[in-house]
Amino acid sequence: MAVDMNISLPSGGSVSSVSTREDNDDIPSSQSDLFTPEDSQAHRHCCTRFPETQPDEDVIAAENYGHVRPIPHKQYQQIYGYWKSQQCPSCASPFISLSFLNAMVQLYFEHHDPWMPFIHRFSFDKEGVSWALILAVASVGCQYSNVEGSELYILGLQDLLQKALPKDATETISFDQTTLAQCLLLRNTGLLFSGYEDEILTSQYQRNMLTSVAKSVSANLADSIPSPDDLDTYEQWRRWVESESQRRIIYCIYVIECCYWIFKDVPSSMTLDDLKIALPCKDILWTSDFEMSQKHSLANSENMPSLKTAFSNPDLLNDLLNDNSNLSNLVILLTFNIEERRLLRSTRPWFAADMATGLNERKLYKWPDELATFRTALDDKCDPTIKRFSVFKSISNNAPTFLKVMFHVTNILRRMPLRCLYALSGWQVTVNQMTAAATSLSHWMQQNPTLARETLLQATTLFGVLYDETTGPGCHHLAFLIAGLYIWAYCIVGGEDGTGGANGARKISRRPLRLDKTVPDDMKEFWIQGTLEAPIYVKGAGILNGPESAIRVLKALRLALSSHTSWPSLRHGLIYSISEMIEGRFASHSPELKSSGQRKSVIRGSQA
Repeated sequence: MAVDMNISLPSGGSVSSVSTREDNDDIPSSQSDLFTPEDSQAHRHCCTRFPETQPDEDVIAAENYGHVRPIPHKQYQQIYGYWKSQQCPSCASPFISLSFLNAMVQLYFEHHDPWMPFIHRFSFDKEGVSWALILAVASVGCQYSNVEGSELYILGLQDLLQKALPKDATETISFDQTTLAQCLLLRNTGLLFSGYEDEILTSQYQRNMLTSVAKSVSANLADSIPSPDDLDTYEQWRRWVESESQRRIIYCIYVIECCYWIFKDVPSSMTLDDLKIALPCKDILWTSDFEMSQKHSLANSENMPSLKTAFSNPDLLNDLLNDNSNLSNLVILLTFNIEERRLLRSTRPWFAADMATGLNERKLYKWPDELATFRTALDDKCDPTIKRFSVFKSISNNAPTFLKVMFHVTNILRRMPLRCLYALSGWQVTVNQMTAAATSLSHWMQQNPTLARETLLQATTLFGVLYDETTGPGCHHLAFLIAGLYIWAYCIVGGEDGTGGANGARKISRRPLRLDKTVPDDMKEFWIQGTLEAPIYVKGAGILNGPESAIRVLKALRLALSSHTSWPSLRHGLIYSISEMIEGRFASHSPELKSSGQRKSVIRGSQA
């Protein structure tokens, strides 16, 4: 059973205790006499509505970072025309202003593009930029906005985008495949981190279409004819941007597929056989405009190996890691994790459930004993390369880059199955299943104290990095949750060195290890091996000192999420679930997030 991670996560103690303000001339009228009214219940679901009051123009001005050309009026009118064609007279509402739409696009390039750069800014300097792509970009950019009622704008933009996208494979033919892939990826990103229970099925269907389109773009790229040598330099650069954008969209779709597996426990349908195209170019080349690009060689980027080729040649992979882009390094890191998961899944027979006894927790919460040797062999193969990532500047410093966040998340989940952490929190399980998870986790920590402590340092580092990250992407919130859950679990089920765990509080005989500050590698290793006695400091929660620290960790997690501003619906769900745990109840969905339609009603009611 796949674990839903949109709004996961109980208890802090023992398991047994769980019981646009703008000139109106720029805002088209919302009235339309094109459609016959239907019943009011249908109107509530068929029309896309935005807040009655326009956001403050000062907020919009502050969010206009000017990263790309202002959105042309032509494309704005196309978006408005499409929205109007979907409206009914009895569902009249104002439309968003051009300045609001432009600010949301600029927010995307300020906050989201550095996380996953697959849309070249040159694309938005062209007069012919797709209105659907503008809408898709704005729907994600709005997740970072501070305008009043941002959730309603997000829901409206996402709803309009969903209607504009193809409903099935037959409709994709009329779309430019690269633009369609970009729009679908942005829509899937919104679904993955939405927080709404009713969007789980929608995301699964959209994923199938997304991977199909990715394979189509990949095939077209493989069959493309190289550009003639006699083209002028600008045309060569323009064509390079086109082909590099295609490569990046394919690899970014793969990254999102990996995120579904990591954050939702839903296996990816993409494999190395689907990734036979060149890896993304270096960051400095991708972010250059035409003039800056002349200082670099475009030909070198065309000669990058594919991911499949790199993983078939250890020496080539080693060279790549020495001089690569952050996106390529991210793809390589995630591939190690995903391929490791595939191997472990392939060694578990389908009849394993029948062999398990009692509560069947063996299949769900720990590796079967017969996999111990195989697990060790995988560690011997993967660990050296994974350790190399730890010295990368983008990982060793405290900036919350996507590569750094996923490095720590994948290292936590290599040792601790996500569903085990969720089960311990009471997420979609019974008391017996929660008890089984606690027993299994406690046993693993006692039998593998070195791995448990190493994972604790990973979780504590990640927790500190994300604690003050107020405008991070949706994956940051889920990564923050995973880090917090592991620290919480370590406190309550018997993690020993550094916290006291089941053996009682340990005396603080040395200064604490503060992973939010620089700690020498040898000191970390001494602590992991148990030769250094020092408590662990967690940012916002203080010193870990046994089970009594667990509630402090959850409260610190909730407090930090409450101060964050991006991806509001996802944060709302996480805060609700964490609050349930703090109160000693099972983690559960917020009633307001059962469906996006219900959420709209709740928000409007609170603003009335």
